[in-house]
Amino acid sequence: MSDSVVPALKVSVRQVSSSPPKLAIGVTNTHSGPVTVLTWDSPLDPLALQLGLLSFTPSGSDSPVDIPTIQVRRMMPPKADSLVTIEPGQTEERQVELKEPVVPLKQLGSNMSAVCKGQWTSVWPLKADEVTVESLGSVGASEDAFQGSFESPAVDIEV
Repeated sequence: MSDSVVPALKVSVRQVSSSPPKLAIGVTNTHSGPVTVLTWDSPLDPLALQLGLLSFTPSGSDSPVDIPTIQVRRMMPPKADSLVTIEPGQTEERQVELKEPVVPLKQLGSNMSAVCKGQWTSVWPLKADEVTVESLGSVGASEDAFQGSFESPAVDIEV
């Protein structure tokens, strides 16, 4: 069961609007039970764009444009609002707006592809209220949480 928790989280990116350019980053739980994710450094992090989890490749190019990233220090342990439970078959989404100076829109042009890629810090095969204080105190190293990589399929964006 545990080996299937992280791969059961499917990450997607879709365009919500082109003016202003907005994307929705989604995480769908295809696991048989509820899954709780720590939003830090995940597709559901409100800072996903600034943390470098999204990459953009101009149409006709082979490599993504360099986007400046930030480093964040967070207060430990994570608060309850940093945990999101996704029920089986459900999708949780966060929207991000692509704007200067974070995203160099002029350099990207009007057509590009976007990918969301990174590492899950902590994923539990439980509901958020079942995650123990001890597990939250050792985020990223807890024995009852899982880590792993994620990557969305590339999606074409127009701005």
